[in-house]
Amino acid sequence: METIAIYWEKQVKVYGIMLKSDLSLVHILLGKNTSFPWHNVLTQLEASPVTFELVTALPDGNNGQTLSIIFDKNQLASFLANLKDRQESQQTTFVVTQENVELIYLHGPHFQERFGILARAVEPLFKENISPVVTGCAGNSMYIVVPEGQGSKSTAILQSTFQTPSIV
Repeated sequence: METIAIYWEKQVKVYGIMLKSDLSLVHILLGKNTSFPWHNVLTQLEASPVTFELVTALPDGNNGQTLSIIFDKNQLASFLANLKDRQESQQTTFVVTQENVELIYLHGPHFQERFGILARAVEPLFKENISPVVTGCAGNSMYIVVPEGQGSKSTAILQSTFQTPSIV
């Protein structure tokens, strides 16, 4: 017999909320005719000193894909140079855009069993006119990416939304 747990609390408990600043979010639009599959970027990252915080890949609606990578801002020039070299050697084209962001990471118990947990996190942000750039939730982890300069305010809102452990 299999059982499941469903949690519904007035104020959800989390283990912690962390803010990481000085990050770059790079979007790489791979057209349907590109000969450069997105997983090659991960191979490229393994061979370089660039480490990433988050990677996502989504179809763009035109049979292409958009690969989004978040990493430390000081790694941007190195990453873009490596990407350009790869683009020239593979003789393929893709569009690259970049923006400065901050990442809020929440770690909590059983997010996957808490229906609407991501909505409970982003709704208070929207009420304060903060629009996350990227969001994601899996298992015990939640990622909320906001434009640069909105991380501290967003973190304060989330700290009042969720209950975090306190030292007495």
